[in-house]
Amino acid sequence: MRRIDLGSSHVEHIVPQAEGRGSDDPLSVDYGNMLAVCDGFKGDKNGLTCDRARGNKHMTVNPLKSQTLVDIRYFRDGRIGSERSEIKVDLTKTLNLNQETLRKNRKAEIDELGRYFKRLDEKGKSVPAHCKKQLDALRSETTKKSEYQGVRIYFLEKRLRAESKRG
Repeated sequence: MRRIDLGSSHVEHIVPQAEGRGSDDPLSVDYGNMLAVCDGFKGDKNGLTCDRARGNKHMTVNPLKSQTLVDIRYFRDGRIGSERSEIKVDLTKTLNLNQETLRKNRKAEIDELGRYFKRLDEKGKSVPAHCKKQLDALRSETTKKSEYQGVRIYFLEKRLRAESKRG
């Protein structure tokens, strides 16, 4: 997830207003149906993402429903996807989340995390302890969340699982 700031963020409706009765639809003013979102790379040469790419299409994935997020996967090249076809379509087609700029930014996060793991290994530090500490810090963020937090959490959890199998 990119940083969402006051200068460029706007409100996105989870159930699009076009599906309801416009401004007469109770969901159009229901805070449980609204998210603050980034600018969707408006003006980026690599294309629009997120709600700017979505338009009024209905989606299965919903950031407010964790059960729709558990099947999201990240790949070392920065791509995002899912084995569930409807989630994969939401991520890759509807939201265009494999847009080149986003993919490169996620890859940079993954590469930095790889360097971090390598430094820990070289210093003989406990990788599981450091993974748990970072995961606790990321999960406790309540207001200003880290950029690409989902990527970091995914790979920290993956490394923690690998370490426990070595155990």
